[in-house]
Amino acid sequence: MLLTAIEKSITTFETFTKKSERHKEAYSKFTSYLKDELRLNLNEEDLKEMFNKLLGEGFIETAEGYIYLKDSEEDFEDFAKEEIEEMLESPYEVTNLFDTDDIIEMWVNETSKEEAVEIYLRHNTIFDALNLQKPKLSFYDNEIGKVMIARYNWKMGGRMMFEIYFHDLNDDCKKRFLDYLNITSPEEANMDINTLPIAIIEIGNDEEE
Repeated sequence: MLLTAIEKSITTFETFTKKSERHKEAYSKFTSYLKDELRLNLNEEDLKEMFNKLLGEGFIETAEGYIYLKDSEEDFEDFAKEEIEEMLESPYEVTNLFDTDDIIEMWVNETSKEEAVEIYLRHNTIFDALNLQKPKLSFYDNEIGKVMIARYNWKMGGRMMFEIYFHDLNDDCKKRFLDYLNITSPEEANMDINTLPIAIIEIGNDEEE
């Protein structure tokens, strides 16, 4: 029994070692791309964690955008559709994704979020919804194949929107905001200021570099 456990442990270790060796070149290309091309300041532990996640889930998010395996493109698309569904929870995002006629028609037809996503993707791509550029090849490796990157638009001079919520403010800003509304507590507001954005900030410009 003990021998079987030892043999199993040795086999597991050998498999792990072979897998690590097999992906050694891919890992080297991955780290070089993130450090040299994307200029990301990451330590060795973060790089290993991101690389393992890329191999395990098929995609990762970085400060520059999403990196994904070409062979796992469907997994990334499924993830993006879930992200779009979450965006549909925000009135601002809905008006950003659809024009007024589409919104009215979906409201009349009691369109579900899943159906709304499909309607959006008839004329747009998942990259449009996530404010990403058209994906490009970041590097190729014999073991893991093509590795793609879809960079955020704002990095190339586009615009990125950020929603600010009441709970994001420090104590002083919260007090000033309540004074501005002429109330003394969030409960006095006629809206849920913890779930509705109190401000929307745009970062970037309209001119490409």
